[in-house]
Amino acid sequence: MILDALRVEEGSRKDAAARLGISPRTLRYKLARLRDAGVSIPY
Repeated sequence: MILDALRVEEGSRKDAAARLGISPRTLRYKLARLRDAGVSIPY
């Protein structure tokens, strides 16, 4: 869901967070966890 939201919002983390209904800070935290798990973040 997070990667889809980033794709739809063309990499805008602020807009992706709003689309997901979470704060930009929470999105940063979740992206860091995904990166640590080895997921490639395209934006």
